[in-house]
Amino acid sequence: MSRTSLSPTHEGITLGFDKHDDEVRGESFSLARQLTVQLHDLGLSVALDASLGTVNALLAAMAARCERSAPPADIEMTTDSQGDLIYRCKHKSPHTWKV
Repeated sequence: MSRTSLSPTHEGITLGFDKHDDEVRGESFSLARQLTVQLHDLGLSVALDASLGTVNALLAAMAARCERSAPPADIEMTTDSQGDLIYRCKHKSPHTWKV
């Protein structure tokens, strides 16, 4: 399994995947993330919950990990206290990134 960064703006998040799945998973993740942001902006809470579940399933399938602290921790997409979409790791003191 290879590891790559999610994006330059999400330093510390890496994804693990098999090379042959690289393109398909990348496109799927990008589409799911775009959909989640659009649903959030429209205030469609039921659809937003479903899309958050989809993104989190993709993050799990792609073995997304926070590597800012040891050992690496899983990452999920959720909302912060202001209702904005964020990525949050499951370290004891979680790290967060804006979507």
